[in-house]
Amino acid sequence: MNAVTDCYGASTVQGRYQAGTDTDMGRMMMRGTRMRWMVNAGAGLLSACAGDAVVGAGRAEVGVETEVGVETASEVESEIGFETAAEVESETVFEFEFEVEFEVEFEFETESESSVETEVESETDTASETQLPSAPDDDHDGLSNAAESELGTDPADPDTDNDGIADGVEVATLPFDYVALGCDPRHKDLLLELDFQRNEAGTRSTRPSPALIAHLEAFYARMPIANPDGEDGIHLVLLLDEELDPSFDCYDGAGTDGDHSAWTYPRDTFRKVTACGKATGHRGNSPITSQSAKFVVGFPNANPDDDLTELEIFEFFELFIHESGHMLGLLHGGNANANFKLNYPSVMNYRYAHRNFYGSPNTIAETTLDYSRGLMPAIDQCQGKTLDERAFVDHPTLTFADLAFINHGRDPDGAPATKIRVFQDRGVDFNRDGDADDSAVKAQGIVDSDACRIEDSDDFARIAARMRCGRPGNPTPCD
Repeated sequence: MNAVTDCYGASTVQGRYQAGTDTDMGRMMMRGTRMRWMVNAGAGLLSACAGDAVVGAGRAEVGVETEVGVETASEVESEIGFETAAEVESETVFEFEFEVEFEVEFEFETESESSVETEVESETDTASETQLPSAPDDDHDGLSNAAESELGTDPADPDTDNDGIADGVEVATLPFDYVALGCDPRHKDLLLELDFQRNEAGTRSTRPSPALIAHLEAFYARMPIANPDGEDGIHLVLLLDEELDPSFDCYDGAGTDGDHSAWTYPRDTFRKVTACGKATGHRGNSPITSQSAKFVVGFPNANPDDDLTELEIFEFFELFIHESGHMLGLLHGGNANANFKLNYPSVMNYRYAHRNFYGSPNTIAETTLDYSRGLMPAIDQCQGKTLDERAFVDHPTLTFADLAFINHGRDPDGAPATKIRVFQDRGVDFNRDGDADDSAVKAQGIVDSDACRIEDSDDFARIAARMRCGRPGNPTPCD
C-alpha cells in the first residue's frame, strides 16, 4: 500500500519514506530545503515529523518526534506550520498540500505486499530534479551514487570540480537557487557578492557597470583551467548587493583594515568583495584563500558610454582580479611570498600589475592584464652563481614578445636611472649597463626579498588546485 503526497511550488524534493508500525515510523531523507512536514503514520494516526533538512552537503534523517490522533490535527498544523492539514481518509492514504516553494509528487513506499516507484514531476531540468534519495551517498555531498553517475560527477569526491562548493549544493534550488545562477558541479563556479559605495554628493558610485561585469566574466571564462565537463574556465557569478554609505571606511586611519560590510548570501558558498570609493588613488586587501576581499578605487564618472576606456573602470578591473587572486590562493609571487619577481609576468606581481601591463593600454577594452602561465626560466644566483645576459638568445621557444613584459616593469626601489631591459635579440641587460653582452654578472632589484633563486609560477594550476581551500566544509586541508 502507499500514500500519495502532492506539494506545490517552484522547486523539487525527491525522497522515499518507508513507514513501519504506529510507533516505528522509519525515516525520510531530503536535501535542498528547510521546512517541516507531516506524513501518514498508518492506522488512522498523524505523526508530526518535525525538523529541518540539511541545506547543502550532507543529509538529514528525520524520524518521528511525536504521534497525535486525528482529532488533534489542528495542533499539529499550528506546531509545524502547515497552511492546511487534511484528515486521514483511510488507513492507507493521506493527502495534503501546504505552502512552500516547490512542486513534487511522490509516493511513500510502505512495508506492505505492494510497492511503487517514486514519481517526480518538475518544471526544472535534470540537475535540479536530482535531490537526495535514500540510496547510498558515499561522499556525503547530498547526491546518491546513482544520481552522481547520471550527472557525471564523482561519487567518491564531494566536490567534483574542486571549486569549494559541494556537488549536491550546485544542483539545489532551495533555500537558494544555485541552478538559476547557472552553477554546475562539473564546472568551476566562483560566486561573489559585491558591495559598492556612493560618493558624498550621490553622483558617483563604485557599482560596476554592465560593460565592466561582462569583461570580468569573460576574463574568468577564458582561463586555461580544465573542468570535468570538458570546457575550460571559471564561471563567475557576481551578485550586486549593498550600496554602502559614504561614511563606510574600508581602511582605518592606520591604513590597514577598516570596516567590514555585512554578508547577505550563503556564506558557505559565496565569497564577498567590498569596493569602496575615493576621489583618487587605489589599494586593496585580501588574505590568501580567504572568503572576502576589499579594495578602494577612484569613483568612475556617471557616463557609461566611456566605460571601455575610462581609467577608473580599468583600475576596478585590475584590483578585482588581483584581490580575487589572493582569495583563490595566489601570493604576490604566485607560489611564493616574494614580490617584484623579474620573471613572473602576473597581475599578482607589483612589478607588472596596476598600469601598462605588458605595455598595453589602461582600458578594459585593450588590456592584456593576466595571470602567469609559468613559462619563464628560473633566475638562479645562489652559491656564487652568475647570470649570462645571452642565455635567452638561443632559447628554443621563447621569443622577444614572450620576454618584452620585462621592459614594462617597475623596480621594488622605485624608478632607478637605468632598468633591466630585454633587447630584440632576447639578450637581457641584467646589470643595467646598457648592453646585453656580459656572461657573468649579478643582477640587483630582481625581487624584493633576499631570495637568490626566483621562479615563475603557473597561477592557473595553483588556482585550480587551491580554489576549494579555506571554504567551509572543505575536507582537504591546504597549506
